[in-house]
Amino acid sequence: MCLGNKTDILISIINIQKSKFSNLKNTLSKQKEKKDSFEFSLKRLEEIVEALEDGSVQLDEALKLYEEGITLSKQCVAKLSAAEVKLKRLSKDAQGNFELFEEESENE
Repeated sequence: MCLGNKTDILISIINIQKSKFSNLKNTLSKQKEKKDSFEFSLKRLEEIVEALEDGSVQLDEALKLYEEGITLSKQCVAKLSAAEVKLKRLSKDAQGNFELFEEESENE
């Protein structure tokens, strides 16, 4: 085999690996987005509550689950609060189109 063929083969292998890495990166990004969703957090929180109520987990695992549950609960509350603020700022104009209004200060 000549050097040119070996180089071409190496370049092909590198390109294939780059493609695989890119696909993996995209998959992981989508999984992270899913895990960051309100629905995922709420479902996981429900699973944790069930496991703790069941009483079948050891103390150390129960503490870890409780800690994870507190974190998820805070994330859910923050997402709900942000959604509430946005909904309060969103209203229809006379033509039925939605507009996003700046929040009025409480002093006015």
